[in-house]
Amino acid sequence: MRRLFSLDNLVNLVRSVLLDSWRFIVKPFTPAAVAEEFRNLRAAKPASFKKGMLELIPKLTIYYLLLSPIVAMPLYNTMIFHPFATGNYDLKAIDGVPCQNVFFPSTNGKRLYAWFFSCPGASKTVLVSHGNAGNLTNREGLVRLVLQAGASVLVFDYQGFGKSEGHPSLAGICEDTAAAYQYLVQDKRVSPANVIIMGESIGTGAACVVGLSHPCAGIVLQSAYTSLPSLVREKLPLMCLYPDWLFPPTRLDTLAALKRTHPPLLLVHGAQDTLIPIKHSQLIYEQALAPKSFTSLPDAGHNDIYDVDSSQYIGALKQFIDSLS
Repeated sequence: MRRLFSLDNLVNLVRSVLLDSWRFIVKPFTPAAVAEEFRNLRAAKPASFKKGMLELIPKLTIYYLLLSPIVAMPLYNTMIFHPFATGNYDLKAIDGVPCQNVFFPSTNGKRLYAWFFSCPGASKTVLVSHGNAGNLTNREGLVRLVLQAGASVLVFDYQGFGKSEGHPSLAGICEDTAAAYQYLVQDKRVSPANVIIMGESIGTGAACVVGLSHPCAGIVLQSAYTSLPSLVREKLPLMCLYPDWLFPPTRLDTLAALKRTHPPLLLVHGAQDTLIPIKHSQLIYEQALAPKSFTSLPDAGHNDIYDVDSSQYIGALKQFIDSLS
């Protein structure tokens, strides 16, 4: 008999109810509603104006708290993550290296999908924690760069991306990266001393978290940001109204983390990146403890980084990998 009510159906139902409830709660506090309040106040007599202002202050306070990152994180998750379900899943090989389709569980039991490429003669394996959009099928270019640099590759999809189950979150991408690490070490029998943890864009935060909490050979951060709150405040100036304690606990503060002892570090960033400006990686490099190295790709941006200055990228990766042998 077909099961009509699965756990995923229940999760989707709860999410739908929560989102509908959220819309109902915040409706009186939307910008349009608040603007209407101000229009009414401007037209009011002095006594009514004073009374209206006193009534408006609690509403503004509630509005402020409801939109704070720590309260409204489910809403902001939909703005941060843009997963794709489709892609070229028929890939057989890259540069002659066969593509292995693998699945493994995350810490919450959700099944994650990954590609594994065993590069002949390679001693190191690079675990790739990708960016906030698309899925692993959009990372063929990155996999090719790593293979040409002489390392094997495991690239996986976070929960809610591609063929992976579940829904993405900031805490979840860290847990999923840790699960991918465990898969490499336990199932693929790769020694921790031969694992390089690599993050791309938002994945740099997760890679740093896992790289500092698990033994590994090194950490590679491509298009890194200093911390999530600092990047969000750059992109959404209104977020400057919120102190750090009103952000969720998972702040992905790479700048602070790398001021402590860490494995060998390589930072790679496109000088033309307008999404996450290169100043983020420059600041991390300046303040991080050694060992560290930094490669600026002069003509590369954020989304074309695999195709522009690729020989320089490969050279930096190869030099870093060789230095770990």
